[in-house]
Amino acid sequence: MLGINQVELSKKSKDCEDLMIKIENDTINANESQKEVEKRTSVLDKEKAEIESLAREAQAEVEKAEPILRMAEDGLNNL
Repeated sequence: MLGINQVELSKKSKDCEDLMIKIENDTINANESQKEVEKRTSVLDKEKAEIESLAREAQAEVEKAEPILRMAEDGLNNL
């Protein structure tokens, strides 16, 4: 009986070691993935800020052009 328990204990210890190695590898992979996500998020945040800035500039140009367009349309309607 003691021999059977020793074999079973040895197998369980090996299974535990294997599981610990897997957890360690999974943790390393998760950390690397998290770093990549953070890096991509930073790049996307910068791109978002640039796009928002361009959108504000474009809106300002549209607002400048609208009165000129209205004046031109009024001029055509008066012909």
